[in-house]
Amino acid sequence: MIQGRIIMTGIHAKTVQIALAPDNLPTIESKTEGNGVGVHFKADRIPTLLQSVDDYLLNARIAEEVCKLAVGMVR
Repeated sequence: MIQGRIIMTGIHAKTVQIALAPDNLPTIESKTEGNGVGVHFKADRIPTLLQSVDDYLLNARIAEEVCKLAVGMVR
């Protein structure tokens, strides 16, 4: 088993975590860690782990952009 971990920080980290949680596979766990969110990935092969991290980060980037747009619309 191969494992990886990323930590997201910033004012939208928790919102991004909540937005992405429904799509988390059983091999992806996320939880609040201090001022950020820790995301733990597990896979049987390195390419699978890399693909999971890449997909998660792409979706996180999109969710963060939506948060920024929403905040801008409220002002």
